[in-house]
Amino acid sequence: MKKSHKITALLMTTVFSFHQLTHAQKVETTDDGSIVTYEQDYFEKYSAVTLLDMLLIIPGAKEIVDKNKNQRQGGGADSQGERGFGSGGDQILIGGKRLAGKTNSIDDNLSRISAEAVEKIEIIRGATSGLDVQSQGLVINVTLKEGGTNATTFWKVSGKKTLEKDFKPEFTLSRSGTLNNIDYSFSAERSENGYFYNRDEEAYNGSDIKTSDQNVLAGFSWASYKFNGGLGIAFQDGGQLSLNGLFEPGTSGGYEIRKKSTNALNPVTRDVDGSSDKWEIGGDYTRNLGSLGRFKALFVLNRETNSEDVINSTGNGTSLFEHSNEAEEGSKSEKILRVGITKNLNEKHSLELGGEVAINTFDKAFQSRERDAASDPLLLINSDDVIIKENRYEVFANHTFNISPAIVLQSSLTTEFSKIVADNVFAGGSPTRRDTSFTYLKPRINLRYDI
Repeated sequence: MKKSHKITALLMTTVFSFHQLTHAQKVETTDDGSIVTYEQDYFEKYSAVTLLDMLLIIPGAKEIVDKNKNQRQGGGADSQGERGFGSGGDQILIGGKRLAGKTNSIDDNLSRISAEAVEKIEIIRGATSGLDVQSQGLVINVTLKEGGTNATTFWKVSGKKTLEKDFKPEFTLSRSGTLNNIDYSFSAERSENGYFYNRDEEAYNGSDIKTSDQNVLAGFSWASYKFNGGLGIAFQDGGQLSLNGLFEPGTSGGYEIRKKSTNALNPVTRDVDGSSDKWEIGGDYTRNLGSLGRFKALFVLNRETNSEDVINSTGNGTSLFEHSNEAEEGSKSEKILRVGITKNLNEKHSLELGGEVAINTFDKAFQSRERDAASDPLLLINSDDVIIKENRYEVFANHTFNISPAIVLQSSLTTEFSKIVADNVFAGGSPTRRDTSFTYLKPRINLRYDI
């Protein structure tokens, strides 16, 4: 090997070794490798501003963040669409506990928690006792700083200007701190999204002869305000109470204009106007009951309402008239209570027993009216009103057996009882009801062996 190559290799080895040394000073790993801890010092060189920034830096954490977000948007088995809490759910915990919320999810809070408020982040691999969820492989546990009266404020201001749309400001303001042994947080956010397009279309028949031209011009937008708040109270008897709330009003609107060369009544216009409101209150309470174990309770109350009106009109100028409209209104709500007691039987065994009740309601009404001429009255063409209610009850037992530092066995047995009542009211028809009950026995075994 040439002398210059030897020097280069030596320098690279020295730099790499120094990096590993400094990295090791800021990252701790348990003897069995099941927990990797990232102290706050680890993130200083990255200039992280929020908790989300910190998670995106940690190897493997981004996949969990993306998975949580995609499941909630796509309605997966562990997503927000699941009824109740269940033993699964968020794989991102704060202080070993999931956020007591469904609409107000942990994903919405990651970008509002200041990096200065974070003490450490743990990446937990495999089955581990004492957590609020059963592991799906990896769990992120975030520990926030305690004590003191310091408060942190995080804010972000931005704006958006797109074609055919006015300038719209967006902002996020978050403040958190401790006052008289009460942890508090508050955030306010305004956001707006939408799209615009202008395209030309050509239509051809089966003989590849052009039959018409059409121009389509459209623009849609969604705007919302989101207000979050949280309180954490520690009692002298050792109990801890956390409360959080969410209020999110929103509006939506848009239009679509179609001009077709073969249509005598141009243009055909579709106007859309909508609104939505969400609110949620959630909380959790934990307390050590001595020889009985640790008591834990979670509750959530939420409701979401939305409406949308669509008006279709034809013609232009004096020939303009409304030829149809559609109106849709909906609401859904959820009430959840989950309680459990976790008992450490000895150094190797722990047992959790508890139950959960979740009451879900869903109501959606749709009406469609049409007419052929401007002088005709709008007639009801279609109507449907659906009302669904589900009462769901669950009892569960979770057992964790630490066989050795390398082998952990976690087993659970859950029994679910569910009753669903659905009422449908169609236009011109009699109401129909469907009443169904289900009972499920759901065993689960999770064996982890760390090589």
